[in-house]
Amino acid sequence: MALRPDEVAEWIKSKKKDSPRVVNPDTYGLSFMTWWIAIQPKWRLADDSTFNYVALVNEDWHVLHKGGSARLYTVVIVLSWWVMALTPEAPSFQAWTAVHDIQWVIDEIYKKIKPQGKKRGCEDGGQVTEKGKRYVLFDDTIFISLKLGHRHHVD
Repeated sequence: MALRPDEVAEWIKSKKKDSPRVVNPDTYGLSFMTWWIAIQPKWRLADDSTFNYVALVNEDWHVLHKGGSARLYTVVIVLSWWVMALTPEAPSFQAWTAVHDIQWVIDEIYKKIKPQGKKRGCEDGGQVTEKGKRYVLFDDTIFISLKLGHRHHVD
């Protein structure tokens, strides 16, 4: 992916996924935001290049699944590198704006997939794991736990 930060591409290729990268908050922040903007659905960007925070019922979030089922997981992990690189002497309003925006996106996706009304078995399309937790298939390879909002890969 052309706009993805180099640090992210290197991390994806590496076998050390549990090791956070040390990044320069200024240069990494700029490349992260360029990438985050590039992977948004078109309806999210307003005419003045700001984010639209009104999600219509029919709007689609599937563009965030390009490049694999772990797209949002990757976004959250690599955003954490930026946040961890900040210091009290050099906080970044833009980094915290990105945290807010990504939280909003995750909340909106959750609203779109969560069941409405009272809990009812699996009549609403949800399924139950062997531990009794309900989940909804989000695509062919992942599901979202409705109780905790955790992502899990389906083998």
